[in-house]
Amino acid sequence: MAIAGAYVVHWGQTLIEGVRAAPLADLAVGVVWRWTGELTRIDGPHSVLQLTGAEGDAQLRRGAAGRAGRLIGEGARQAHTERAPLMADQSITVSDGKSSHTARIIRSTVTGQLMLCFDRDHPLSDQDYWVIKLTLDETDRSALSSPSNERPAGVICFGAGTRIDTPMGPRLVEALQPGDFVMTRDSGPQEVLWTGSRRMSGARLFAMPHLRPVRIHASAFGKDRPDDTLIVSPEHRLLVQGDAARALFNTTEVMVQARDLVNDRTIICAPDMKEVTYVHILLGRHEVIWANGIECESFHPATASMDALDQGDRMALEQLLPWVGDAPMRYGEFARRPLSRSEAAILAYET
Repeated sequence: MAIAGAYVVHWGQTLIEGVRAAPLADLAVGVVWRWTGELTRIDGPHSVLQLTGAEGDAQLRRGAAGRAGRLIGEGARQAHTERAPLMADQSITVSDGKSSHTARIIRSTVTGQLMLCFDRDHPLSDQDYWVIKLTLDETDRSALSSPSNERPAGVICFGAGTRIDTPMGPRLVEALQPGDFVMTRDSGPQEVLWTGSRRMSGARLFAMPHLRPVRIHASAFGKDRPDDTLIVSPEHRLLVQGDAARALFNTTEVMVQARDLVNDRTIICAPDMKEVTYVHILLGRHEVIWANGIECESFHPATASMDALDQGDRMALEQLLPWVGDAPMRYGEFARRPLSRSEAAILAYET
C-alpha cells in the first residue's frame, strides 16, 4: 500500500510499452506504463529547519517543488523562489483499474532531465498501469522526443592526473585498476572494484557547459589543502567540516558538490580547458578518500548518470552490480550527508 506523501520517480525508472526511458512523445492515453526501482520522498523530514504541526506539513508540501527542482539540477536561486515554479501544468494519470494516480511532469531547464512527482500517493513499482489522462504541451513533447535529452548528464569523477592516497603512497587515479587498494577515511585500505574513464572533448564541453570541470587551486582550503591543483567534475563532492555544519545539519562533516564551492578566486570553473578525461573509482561502499591531499568522495552510482559512462565501462559496472540501473541506492548509504545546492548556499553564508 502506498504511503501518503510527495515522491519523485526519475524518467530513467519508467517504461512505456516495455521501453525504458522512452521518448516523452511516446506517452499517450491507453499505453501501458510502469516504473521500477525506488522512490525518492521530497516532503519528508530532511530539511535544514524542522517544522511540526499543520503549518509545518503545509510548508514541507510547498517546498516539494523546490526540492524536486534541486534533484534535477536547478540552481539555488530558482529553488528558493515561487515565481518560476518547476511544477508546470503538465501531468500524467495512470490506473490499474482499481485506483488512479496523477503525477506532474517536471523538466529541468538546466539539464533537460525529466522526473515525475506524485503528490499524496503513488503507483506500485513493477506493476502495469494504463495512461488514462495526459496533459502535455505539444511544444515540450516535441522538444523532448529524443531520449538523450531525457536523462541526466552528471558525472562524479576526478580529472586525470589526480593523485589518490593508497597504502603504497599516492598514485595517479588513471593508473588504478580493480584489485588495487586505496586509503579511506573510515575503513582504512579498501579494494577498488571498478574503474571507468571518459574523455570529454572541447566540442562536448562547449555544447554541454554543465560538464566543464572545476579547478581547485592549491591551498584553497588552507595550507596544502589541496597540495596541488585539483580538477574534478562539477558534481563531485568534497568533505566540508566545521561548527556551521553542526549547527545547521547536526553533523560536523557534510559533502558538498564542487560547483557549489566555486568562489571565482581559489575555486573556479575551468572554461579554458580544451578537454578533460574524467576517471571514476568504485569501492565496496561509498567512502571518503584523499585526492591531492583533501577528502573527496568515491563513486556512488546513485549520483551519476549511467548514460554519461563509456559504454564498455557501463557494461562492466552493470555486470558487477546488475541492479544498478533500476535501484542504484541498493549500493548503500552515502559516507556523509550530501547537501543540496540550496543547503550548500546556506552553509556558505553561515561560514
